[in-house]
Amino acid sequence: MDASPTPDPRRFAPTTGLPGLDAVLCGVAPGDNIVWQIQSLDDYRALVLPYAAAARSQQRRLIYFRFAAHPALITDGDGVEIHHPRPEDGFDAFVDQVHSVIEAAGPETLYIFDCLSDLADAWQSDRMLGNFFRLT
Repeated sequence: MDASPTPDPRRFAPTTGLPGLDAVLCGVAPGDNIVWQIQSLDDYRALVLPYAAAARSQQRRLIYFRFAAHPALITDGDGVEIHHPRPEDGFDAFVDQVHSVIEAAGPETLYIFDCLSDLADAWQSDRMLGNFFRLT
């Protein structure tokens, strides 16, 4: 007789939405940040869309930080909350805008960010982009 407990279907189990990628990454843990170096927006969208679909199927809150000049990765109709922090307001203001959304959202919320290279362009500093990674 197996005495192991029945898994709770509501247990928070983050995923990329791509089982093969999850296996390569040895799973995704709560709090993980996955950042991609991409050649085209279509490459990134191919990763974002399965991630968003997995969030919907797990009934997880999904927030999209939309700040770049490129076309949107996903839309309101995709079951996502879209927030518009403003990099042109400066580094500190942008970080405050992002962090206030994250703090209000609570645990087990999933996030998508626009291409981060636009932040380095807006702030004219790769160092500030690195600081954003450390702070967020």
